[in-house]
Amino acid sequence: MKQELTPAHTFQYIDEILAQQSIHLLLLNPQKTLSTSFAELENLITEQNTDIQLLINLQETLESIVRTQLQNFPENIFWDFDFLVSSMIRQALAADEGAIPFLKVFGEKMVTLIEMFGTKTEIRFRYVHDFIYGFEWARWVQKEPQNRAHIEPFSLVFLDYLLAKGKELLQRISHGQVTSYKLQRISGK
Repeated sequence: MKQELTPAHTFQYIDEILAQQSIHLLLLNPQKTLSTSFAELENLITEQNTDIQLLINLQETLESIVRTQLQNFPENIFWDFDFLVSSMIRQALAADEGAIPFLKVFGEKMVTLIEMFGTKTEIRFRYVHDFIYGFEWARWVQKEPQNRAHIEPFSLVFLDYLLAKGKELLQRISHGQVTSYKLQRISGK
């Protein structure tokens, strides 16, 4: 008997959550005007993988991330999830501990990061892309390119680095040692 996704476990449910919040789904890609819907992402995923447990857990993880993002970044501008989703699936399918345990750990780390850097803490980044869309990852890779060039921006290793960085930043804030976060010039530009 083929198991099907229930209405609460379809990716379209995440689109409905965003629609209820009247989110304008902008994205960084200048070739498109709106981000890929979660329903479209689900269609792309199911072309390659139809494991119902994987799909349910992926949907639940994404829903948790989106809900946390809405709560902690209410003014967020960009809603690109294409790369995050493809990275999650790729890593989950390759995980030694299995896809479902990987998704649970990944989701917990992402939720913690979003809560840590969001508007409800002392850090108060206004937008998710202030810390999650690659700038910090690029700086981190540049420090040890031979060892880190193969590590993805959404790898558990890098998420752990961001969690440590966030704790350090919160500690510095609590001790009044705040300096503004400066964008460094990347060599050659």
